[in-house]
Amino acid sequence: MPNLALRVTRRLQRSLRTRGFVGSLAHALDALGAHLRGRAPAHPDAAADDDFDRRFGVDTSGVIPQADLDVDDPSWVHGSAYVATSPIDFAEVLAPFALDPARAAFVDLGCGKGRVLMMAGALPFERVLGVEYSQTLADIARRNLASYRGARRAQSIEVVTGDASAFAYPEGDLVVFMYHPFDEVVMQRVVDALRRRQRTSPHRLLVLYFKPVHAALWQAADFVETRFESSRYSVYEAAPVT
Repeated sequence: MPNLALRVTRRLQRSLRTRGFVGSLAHALDALGAHLRGRAPAHPDAAADDDFDRRFGVDTSGVIPQADLDVDDPSWVHGSAYVATSPIDFAEVLAPFALDPARAAFVDLGCGKGRVLMMAGALPFERVLGVEYSQTLADIARRNLASYRGARRAQSIEVVTGDASAFAYPEGDLVVFMYHPFDEVVMQRVVDALRRRQRTSPHRLLVLYFKPVHAALWQAADFVETRFESSRYSVYEAAPVT
């Protein structure tokens, strides 16, 4: 992890970029007030996080500010904090779209500590892949996968350390999962990369976008249709080229 001075500098840089000076000052005052009142912001799903980790013998809970991650590349500023995804029944999420997991790959962009990979791995996907640009988080995800005590039906599960916008997607039907992993700059690159893939692809694409902060980029994309929208998540689909 970066040292304290670097973490503070990074947090200030990102706050100024996303909130501006006045917004950053207001945010700092709110945080100070919460600290003085003795109440740090809590993850709303902390109990579910702890239960998941105890049940399956892993370490996936917690929140890690994006500025604290060990990424030296200048692109770090486009990332988001690590926040564990609440337990999801992927079978229920995917059911309305009649997707056959055995013919599809599942890719989690910004997989963090790997919780979503474990949950997706309970379905018989041909491949489950996580992409994570923090080496520390990627290593934790690999350790979690090795110690996970839950069901594992996917043919293979692996973690790739790298930039999500430069990831080479596997062939075949594809499910792309994201939990607000980065800002609009990188999200647009992901949209563009998947557009290029789908131009000639004879395979389906489903995008599961949880905490869809940048949903407007997907709504404006000319190669996908919106299949489901809510404040919790959105689903976009691209039909195969025939």
